[in-house]
Amino acid sequence: MKSFFKRKKDIGRPPKYWPERSQPFRKDERNPIADLLYNWDGPRLHKWEHYSRHYHHHFQPFIDRPSLRVLEIGVYGGGSLELWRKYFGPQAQICGLDINPECAKLNLSPDLSVIIGSQDDPKTLQRAFDVLGAPPDLVIDDGSHFSHHVRSSFQWIWPRLLPGSLYVVEDLHASYWKDFGGGYQQSFTSIGLIQDLIDDLHEPHHTSGHKHAKGLEIGGLHVYDSMMFIEKTKRPEPRNWIQPPDEA
Repeated sequence: MKSFFKRKKDIGRPPKYWPERSQPFRKDERNPIADLLYNWDGPRLHKWEHYSRHYHHHFQPFIDRPSLRVLEIGVYGGGSLELWRKYFGPQAQICGLDINPECAKLNLSPDLSVIIGSQDDPKTLQRAFDVLGAPPDLVIDDGSHFSHHVRSSFQWIWPRLLPGSLYVVEDLHASYWKDFGGGYQQSFTSIGLIQDLIDDLHEPHHTSGHKHAKGLEIGGLHVYDSMMFIEKTKRPEPRNWIQPPDEA
């Protein structure tokens, strides 16, 4: 008789995946996010160690921005929301969104907001925008990690962001896992979304249009192990110049 709890072998993860990768964080005093994670004693959170390096690199310019608005999809134990409060400071407005109603009962700082609902529900996303009072400057998708949720959230939120905003998607590795509805080299996954966005970025150079984002609205697409950062901007049409030949 087969065990009820036995996982299927063909799920897209290497053998001993979680035991070999679940390790304590290393100390890095040069990076305030890494330092916070190393000394963390707040609510539960789950982050990969290397995320802190990329977060600090891309988030530094937002630290002193007045009325900074942050939306994080996926609350879990509330630790991430408290992490961003400590990193960005008291001036930031921070809202979390999660489908689990228990997240509304978490003992968090009173200035942190939590919206309950699905990340692929436009009404729920609009409620989060309403709580923040304006489109967020930073969006962090650490939600279900199912590709159809990732793509649905992006397609609703991206057109509503203002230039200068940053959209982040975590845990892209779930795109390869069949128990998360993923697969290897599949266009419908979050990894497939990256390829689409690369094509969109180059919209001025081809005749196929864009799928998710207008090319001139993408300032840059930064992809790292399991995460991507997408810059919202308003850039001019690309131009080039070639020096004319010398006249005889």
